Amino acid sequence: MMLEKLFSPLLHACGWYRRRWRRPEARGTALVLVYHRVAPAGGRAARSEPPGYGVERGVPLDVLEAQLRFMRRHAEPLPLSQLLRREPDAAPAFGVSFDDGYADNLHLAAPLLESLRIPATVFLNTDFVGTDRLFWWERLGEALRASRAESLDVAACAPELRARWSLPERLPLASDAQRESAHWQLSMALMRTPPAEIEAALRALAGAAHAKLPERGRAAPLLDWDQVRELRRRGFELGAHTRSHANLAQLDAAECEAEVLGSVERLAAELDAPVATFAYPYGGPEHQSEAARSAIARSGCEAAFTTELGAVRPGSDPLRLPRMGLTRGWSFACALKTDRALHAAPPGAAIGAGGAAGIGG
Repeated sequence: MMLEKLFSPLLHACGWYRRRWRRPEARGTALVLVYHRVAPAGGRAARSEPPGYGVERGVPLDVLEAQLRFMRRHAEPLPLSQLLRREPDAAPAFGVSFDDGYADNLHLAAPLLESLRIPATVFLNTDFVGTDRLFWWERLGEALRASRAESLDVAACAPELRARWSLPERLPLASDAQRESAHWQLSMALMRTPPAEIEAALRALAGAAHAKLPERGRAAPLLDWDQVRELRRRGFELGAHTRSHANLAQLDAAECEAEVLGSVERLAAELDAPVATFAYPYGGPEHQSEAARSAIARSGCEAAFTTELGAVRPGSDPLRLPRMGLTRGWSFACALKTDRALHAAPPGAAIGAGGAAGIGG
């Protein structure tokens, strides 16, 4: 793996990746890109903002354009709702998705996508649309940023969380790098914590850090319903992402149904149109369950997307479709990640195995 990464510029330049993608087994496949926020070209927003401590910053617009142009050179762009309706021997395709419903999806990403004639889907947490509410990982990030504590005594303020997920007894907070690491470790634990317990854990952590825990006051605005409808008028698809960005694997059947059907029904009512697609919050294997899949099937959604790396293929499970994230704009980096996705094993049959997904998926 490391050798391939090291030699990926050469492999890309000599056409090795391109020849692999033209093999017969690549027919009928599709790759789905997953994004969250979008930043102005050149990454100016990321440089001017204070440290984020793991909070989603967004891909710079110029990097997004380079990635989309790379994908368009090698595959046909299609709406996510059409990926499962293709012939088995169809040419390779790709789709584009954005999770969580940030307003920059409309203001920055939409004009670029329209200029390149690439369709996209935005997945929405319907309880957050049009609000100034912060997601829990953003609230944690704000508390850590405001804290002047040198360390966080996890053993004292969150003993159950520490024991359950083997967190360190203390997390240092003396530098931005240490706070970034603390945010990541705590988020990985909270991501797998029952949603009903997250609020109490956040308050305990913020109290130990001697920091306020804000509920509102967004630096990165979310879409409102008028903007959601504008996206639809401009040809974008809108999908459901639960009501509150809950980890569905930590909910019982009734709670899953409330989160899934509640988000689908609200979105359908606001758009006066059926909802065809769904994306699991966080998106890893440990964030899915049979109860969630059953609720998604009953909601009328035809496809549900994870953040597991892989390609959509003929015969793929429509309620466990993979996506991939691109991190760089260089063609060889896009080629390496694309090749790994095309040759990744399909999502396993046993839900609950595997590693954690990124924050805010």
